[in-house]
Amino acid sequence: MHRLPRFLRAAFPRFWLLVLFAGLSFFFLYSSARQGRPAAGTVPPHPPAPPVRFLLGEETTRYTSTPAGRVHNLQLAAGRLNGLLLPPEAVFSFDAKIGPYTEGHGYHSAPTIDGNKFIPGVGGGVCQVAGTLYDAALVAGLKVLERHPHTLAVGYLPPGFDAMVAPGGLDLRLANDTGHPVVILAQGRDGTLTVSLWGTHPPSTPGRLETRILKVIPPTIRTIPDPSLPPGTRITENPGQPGYVVERWLLRAGHRLPLSTDHYLSRPALILEGPPAAVGEVPGSPLTQVYFADRPPFPMPLTFSWQRPHTP
Repeated sequence: MHRLPRFLRAAFPRFWLLVLFAGLSFFFLYSSARQGRPAAGTVPPHPPAPPVRFLLGEETTRYTSTPAGRVHNLQLAAGRLNGLLLPPEAVFSFDAKIGPYTEGHGYHSAPTIDGNKFIPGVGGGVCQVAGTLYDAALVAGLKVLERHPHTLAVGYLPPGFDAMVAPGGLDLRLANDTGHPVVILAQGRDGTLTVSLWGTHPPSTPGRLETRILKVIPPTIRTIPDPSLPPGTRITENPGQPGYVVERWLLRAGHRLPLSTDHYLSRPALILEGPPAAVGEVPGSPLTQVYFADRPPFPMPLTFSWQRPHTP
């Protein structure tokens, strides 16, 4: 057997040492690179939210004396809205983030508005969250891309300040054109719903919504005979609800921007009427006067202004 030359026998151990060193170096470099990225099949973590310490806008509404299903829907929607981060130039869709308003998505049946009447529907109450967010976003200076009024005036916000959301294309969409991240906080608790918007910088162009009620539409009166009532008795079964025509505009950076003219329907008053009283007979009970039962509350026509206070 031929033996290797002496210089090759001397270099042979060094060669294997170099191979071992290169292998270990490659192993450690590869392991470090793998630690910087998630394993296959996992979702990378979200980047940490930026520090937000400036209150941009806030709105609070009440929901006392409301059905349990509506309270559930309102609190569920507020919980899904809470903590949402809007990066600069992001477009927010209420329907995409909070919907769909179905039982499969956790919502319950509650009263909803359909034309000029209330009917049971899944998701009733989420519109209060949308309207409260809408007002806070206007104060914060966010751009409103889409907003729809209800067909009836609501009790938790003045006419012109509400926002209706529903399947079929009725959405509330906002654009964060502030140039900085915005975080939405929302909480419904003890009959009070509060939505606030926070940012990394003070608000540069805060807005203020102003409305003027141009017309109050008194409800019509619908009388239904009820033979079970004592003769001469009239009872207000449903007091009805007035309609409104409301002019809206936005005050921002010294400019007065017209928004829309909203039309709210009136809801008829329902009167139950007993048989006519006989001649000389004392009527059983006079008409109960409750909230627009037979006359409007103000002299007509009526025009006045209502302005939402500015949130610092």
